[in-house]
Amino acid sequence: MKPKHHFISHYPELVLHFGPLIRLWTLRFESKHAYFKQCARKLHNFKNLSSTLAERHQLLQAFLSAGNFFPPAVVVEKGTEFYLEDYNNNIRESVAHHTFEPENTLIAREVIVKGTKYKKNMFIMIDNGEEGLTLGKIKVILIHRDSAVYFITEKHLAVRLLDIGVHCLTLSQKRYCCVNQENLLDYYPLPEYIVGDMAVIVMSALGEEIKGIIVRALPNLSEETQLQLISRLQSSGLESKEDLKYVQQEDVADLLPVIQLRKLLDAFKSGIVNMARPSSLPSTSSSNLSELSSPDSRGFPSQLSKTWPETFQVPWDHMPLEIRSAIANGKRPTPAERRQMVRVLADEMRKYEANPTRSQCLTVCQKIVRQYPQSFADVFADGSLMAGGHTSLLIQVKTRIENLNRDSSFARHRTPRCSGSSSVRKRGPTDTYGCTRFQPDLPPSETDDSVEQKRQRLEEIHRQEGASGVERAEVCSLMETTFCLLRRHINAIPVPTIEDIRSKWPYLFNQRCIYAHFELLTDLNVLRLLELAMEECGRVIIEYFQSKSTNKDVQAVLSQGENTDVALNVVQLLMAYFTETTNGLILLADVNKILSEITLISHSGGTERVTAGRWMISLEGHVLFEGIQPTFVTGLPALFSVYYIFNLQYQDEAACTLEFIQRRFIGINPERGTKASRGKTVSKRTGRVVQKKSVTVNPRVSTLLKNLIDFEPAHTSS
Repeated sequence: MKPKHHFISHYPELVLHFGPLIRLWTLRFESKHAYFKQCARKLHNFKNLSSTLAERHQLLQAFLSAGNFFPPAVVVEKGTEFYLEDYNNNIRESVAHHTFEPENTLIAREVIVKGTKYKKNMFIMIDNGEEGLTLGKIKVILIHRDSAVYFITEKHLAVRLLDIGVHCLTLSQKRYCCVNQENLLDYYPLPEYIVGDMAVIVMSALGEEIKGIIVRALPNLSEETQLQLISRLQSSGLESKEDLKYVQQEDVADLLPVIQLRKLLDAFKSGIVNMARPSSLPSTSSSNLSELSSPDSRGFPSQLSKTWPETFQVPWDHMPLEIRSAIANGKRPTPAERRQMVRVLADEMRKYEANPTRSQCLTVCQKIVRQYPQSFADVFADGSLMAGGHTSLLIQVKTRIENLNRDSSFARHRTPRCSGSSSVRKRGPTDTYGCTRFQPDLPPSETDDSVEQKRQRLEEIHRQEGASGVERAEVCSLMETTFCLLRRHINAIPVPTIEDIRSKWPYLFNQRCIYAHFELLTDLNVLRLLELAMEECGRVIIEYFQSKSTNKDVQAVLSQGENTDVALNVVQLLMAYFTETTNGLILLADVNKILSEITLISHSGGTERVTAGRWMISLEGHVLFEGIQPTFVTGLPALFSVYYIFNLQYQDEAACTLEFIQRRFIGINPERGTKASRGKTVSKRTGRVVQKKSVTVNPRVSTLLKNLIDFEPAHTSS
């Protein structure tokens, strides 16, 4: 063993005595030891050396923490160009009256303005009108023309709760606004606290200081009790932190046990608890925006220290002539020409870094798509972008780089992040994926009690009239009014069973109400969208597979002859193309079988030609409901809706087909996240259990979408 390696043999015993070894970590001491040895060698003075080293070290610490003597007005660590087209319509409308361009505007994660730090999700005071105090939740921070700071905020109304002395937040109807930092009612940003089901804020900076003292003295105190203490102290006339020494035991005796109360009063009076104040003098390593501007400069974004992907210049001069011609004419290059371009691009990127990360490749691909969207963007027939428009190019570039590095020692499989253990489970991004009203607020003029009464009214109608009551206009109105309560029930942790939901919401399990609930959840009419998609591109997809595909499974489906139901034929072809078995999504059965038999069907996945006579949807071994109309094109949207309504992930057996339907037919195209399941799965190629890669768009889905985009113009022109 090498010197010091014998320490490893002592680790088990140390763990038993001291717990996690991080408590014995001495690397910081090693670093300080090296500094002190270097100081001693350079001083050449060993009289009272300990005093000299202590003084020098203290001066060093003071220098490192002081920053600039005259701190800049605006400090930002790092920023990226602001592209308006990357954001939704609400944000676009909020900045419509501003001249924000990539050349003059940056996006920052956080910014320090005159010593005050602003970060995303903090609250700032915008207006005080007739409706009350309006606060803005910071969503985007913009730095415009050297030093002007703007916040794109989500507007909230703040209602003061007199019993606990804080302000409760409610969402405003006009969602977003853009405000200049200089126009704020108060410069101090406020954090949000969650107390039960409420989102609240404390309006005073003094309240934040008091909260800091309370947390340091009583770290295990609940947040609700903290807010009650702050409210009680402020209502008693507390005006500054120095007034805490006048607080008496009887002032807050009803809020804390005796021992905790004595600890808190001791902290108030003795001053042993020190508040962590935000530094008004930032580090010298920060970028001073006010010093970056110059008379002959186009603007500060080009002068900020950027990473190489942000300054990367695509070598268009070295590209094939066909690529340059396609760009000049605004046309899409052929797949072969595009592959040549990717080779040149990957070689140029590897001059900066031998194995660029996916994030670095994404930055380069986004710039290319923004510069030449007609030639490289992933767009649908209606002109809308698919997941930002850069997915297929990103996959090609990253795949090319991985192929070039195949024989090298670069670690391409990075360690997954380990989620810390927590007793409280929360809904993740997979559940909210694609939803615009995942957990809405109560309707105006409604309360929890009134909505619950309307839910009970729905149960009463169902007991009296059964499933036929769904035709009543009152039922439709009540289902819409109680939508927020239903979402709260479905989104609860632990997850309720289907039978539990059915017992309280019997009318949800109906084709008509499934469509309506999905539309409230996503703002999309799923039935109409699928019908239009089949009319517009169903035949094109079939002809694409007839002329282009060499897949044996696809050929087997085509050999059966065309089905009269275009939607069923398209789904069968898609599942064959993605090497997914039909029974992964659809169980085929005799139309005359009873429901109890159908729930137990396990179809073997044969190749016989089938016709949809009737349909029903099964989940957790139970039939949810049977379709009113017997056509497959009415059953498919109901099946797709169930995944979003009940927060289900796409099963591995049909994940690619469902994602294709989601992106191409329904038009749900988030730029982040996925509805596909994560974790480990069995590889279709090797048969081994492998860790699934988490990607926004499945590469096979992206490839098929790109091929269809290239196929449709040629198909229409012929």
